[in-house]
Amino acid sequence: MEELSQEYLSSKEKEKRKKLTSEMDRLEAEFLEAHDKAQEYLDNRKDELSSLGTDASENTRRRRMKESVVRKVWKSKLWRSKLSEKKISLVKKKI
Repeated sequence: MEELSQEYLSSKEKEKRKKLTSEMDRLEAEFLEAHDKAQEYLDNRKDELSSLGTDASENTRRRRMKESVVRKVWKSKLWRSKLSEKKISLVKKKI
């Protein structure tokens, strides 16, 4: 478009050059507006995704803590069960 504008200038077609320049300015303004809107969307999306990532990390941490507690309780119960079995077997041996 710039080349066409220069061609109009050299051939002294001022009206055509003026229209072309106006069209170029309008296109540039539309492009910049679209670019700004897209950037704003991406920035908002980034914040949203970051927040979702933080929530997911927190949920994972909580789940792992619960699993750890469940494992410890299960091991404790298993250990008590084995201890009880040993006591019973000792009592049976004494009888």
